[in-house]
Amino acid sequence: MHVCGQRSRVRAIIAIIAILTLTACGSRRSHEALENALRGTGVATTAQQSGSVSPPTAVPTAGGGTTAGGSGSAGTVIGGGTTSVGTTSGGSTGSAGAPVTNTGGSTTAPNSLVPGVEKCAAEKAPVVIGSVGEQSGLAGAAVAGGASMVSAWAAYVNSLGGLRCHPIKFIKADDGAEPSRNAALTEQLVEQDHVVAFVFNNAPLAATGSESYLVSHHIPVVGSEGADDFYNDYPNFFPQMPSGRWAIYASYAGLPSQLTASQRQHVGLIYCIEASACSIFGSAEGKADIAHDGMRLVYSASASLTAPDFSSECLGAKRAGATFLIIVLDPNSIHRAAANCRSAGYTGRLGTVASVVVPDDASDSNLNGMIFDSIVKPWTTKGNAQITLMNQVISQYAPGLSPIGTPAQGWTAAQIFAYSSTFWPNKQKISSADITAALDKVRHYDAGGLTGPISYYPGRPAPPVVCWFEMSLNKGKFSTPDNGKRQCK
Repeated sequence: MHVCGQRSRVRAIIAIIAILTLTACGSRRSHEALENALRGTGVATTAQQSGSVSPPTAVPTAGGGTTAGGSGSAGTVIGGGTTSVGTTSGGSTGSAGAPVTNTGGSTTAPNSLVPGVEKCAAEKAPVVIGSVGEQSGLAGAAVAGGASMVSAWAAYVNSLGGLRCHPIKFIKADDGAEPSRNAALTEQLVEQDHVVAFVFNNAPLAATGSESYLVSHHIPVVGSEGADDFYNDYPNFFPQMPSGRWAIYASYAGLPSQLTASQRQHVGLIYCIEASACSIFGSAEGKADIAHDGMRLVYSASASLTAPDFSSECLGAKRAGATFLIIVLDPNSIHRAAANCRSAGYTGRLGTVASVVVPDDASDSNLNGMIFDSIVKPWTTKGNAQITLMNQVISQYAPGLSPIGTPAQGWTAAQIFAYSSTFWPNKQKISSADITAALDKVRHYDAGGLTGPISYYPGRPAPPVVCWFEMSLNKGKFSTPDNGKRQCK
């Protein structure tokens, strides 16, 4: 793999993909909104940019959790213009039925697929976890679903009695895509709200704001949306899937196996030019990654997201003999480019990256046959108990949340956190140091096949585990050609 030497460039590549993704809503935004986002405007409101942070105030809600100023039955939002704050804690009990005894003598809820869940005679102190990132705006539309999934996961876990008899209190904060606000909110959650770990920080545009604070204060961070390369650099960061440069590699690695030998040798690429980060897909570095995976690039072209038509690029790919065309644009532009290519007589196969796949792709006949890689287990996988449970939890605790995109990433991070709880000490209050020590004992854990076999070690950055799952869109349905079989390098 060709690795970019500059961390900021790698972060920017994936950040731009995150901005372009509209996963949570599945809608198509105007070119003006996309252009503003790429210029760094239109993401945070004036109130968000002010950086003021109000202390949490919680009020009871149905289901045993608490919330204030937000929507949904559980969860917390701090920031996002007018400050709205709440918590997920407590929870109803007994939804899993009567307890059963395990070999260690404790009682666990039957059929629970969440490690660390126990039926307890006495409740211990809550464990407070958080997520700071882009919960709103264009970037939030791409990544907020992962944090919403963690909120639903916490509500479900609390309905079973918590982890190791500790209820989970989850707080999420909206940084408005501002690094300074990300830093302020992270500090508040740790020092005022007593967050002891972060689970799925979704901040592709603002994560650097809190990087030094989290490192210097040894706060464990479990998982993210995959944008930041520094998750591979520090021992208190615990990526749940390929992150940074490894995420880019995994996004390409599975494409060749879905192509014919001829298609692999006749690859075309259309990439956006709205920001310098976007154009790296067409740079020597980006092309090297494609070549490393056994494909040969015969055509590449840059294009503007605000272009009314992509016919010239499509014709260029056709004339160059490209029989497989990778389109790295925003979801709206991908729809238009596919239509233009088909109208121009381009009949080759299309490909993209999973982070720009949205629900309404399924209704676009021009995208029929499109392929991409997912870096966690696809939501369409049949017969996987974790995917089945995740979809059930969405239905019960987060109705309306689409499983496409970051929700499965958030679920994977939460399940790794749950597994690490099996190593927590038996005491009333769990600290950040306890959680870090427990995570450092995780070995070859893949969360029921959701990710690659993850291992963490004391005092060392997490070793990269580069795995992916092939996906395609055929006849209006997302699917996996091998029902979610994991591939790794």
